[in-house]
Amino acid sequence: MSDASPERHWTELFAATAATRAGEPGWLEASRKSAIARFAELGFPTRRDEEWKYTNPAVIAKHAWRPAATPALSPAQLGAAGLPPCEGPRMVFVNGRFAADLSALAAAGSALTLAPFARLLADDAAVLEPFGAREEIFDGRAFAQLARAFAPDGAFVRIPRDHAAATPIELVFVSVPEAAPAAAHPRFAVVLEPGSRATLHEIHVSIGPGAHWTNALGEVRVGENAQLHHVKLLLEGAEITHFSHLAARAARDARLRTTLVSLGAGVARHDIVAA
Repeated sequence: MSDASPERHWTELFAATAATRAGEPGWLEASRKSAIARFAELGFPTRRDEEWKYTNPAVIAKHAWRPAATPALSPAQLGAAGLPPCEGPRMVFVNGRFAADLSALAAAGSALTLAPFARLLADDAAVLEPFGAREEIFDGRAFAQLARAFAPDGAFVRIPRDHAAATPIELVFVSVPEAAPAAAHPRFAVVLEPGSRATLHEIHVSIGPGAHWTNALGEVRVGENAQLHHVKLLLEGAEITHFSHLAARAARDARLRTTLVSLGAGVARHDIVAA
């Protein structure tokens, strides 16, 4: 890290990358600005903070992270990363950005909604606006605020009322390290309407060596009498630092079950917050 504080580094980086966010809706721009301002207020956590007593965030503060680029990957490269076979719908993101040629949206059929944030922002931005609001559930969490500010894209999944998804839905987030330390901010939002049922597989893999920070943010909203089984599989390499936040909202008589299988990353932390 340079002489600048981590907070200053990230706020300056946010200002320097403004051009990459040109054309976004006003509510999203306001959301990002609110998030980076809140991050600056909170500052980097330390081990003196009770929630970080057993995880040292200094591994993040010591690097001048920059936004990760988005290299082109082939299906063969993705398969070599140890990704399990998939028979149902799959959305793949490389360093936080949607990779259409590696995904299988058609397998979702016509009932489910699976779409990257970038596409919805162009076609139906109102669907995402509720996820742009400042959430109290994330208000005291600095790294969640960074993800809100910087996430370049995301996965949106909606299961309609009383529908049972026949096969698991896969969200695959691929980390590709670079020569210099780079950070990616994968994001997803999943909505189950009342009476629906689904299984969601959230998979994180990495390809290649190098220091890389995955700072993931997920939101799950389970409607009345709906059921979701969320399985997270972590397969990232030993040089990856993986922090994630999952916000879960469950309505009356809803059921949410989450399972974590962590087989990778040098440092990994998974925070689940319920509301």
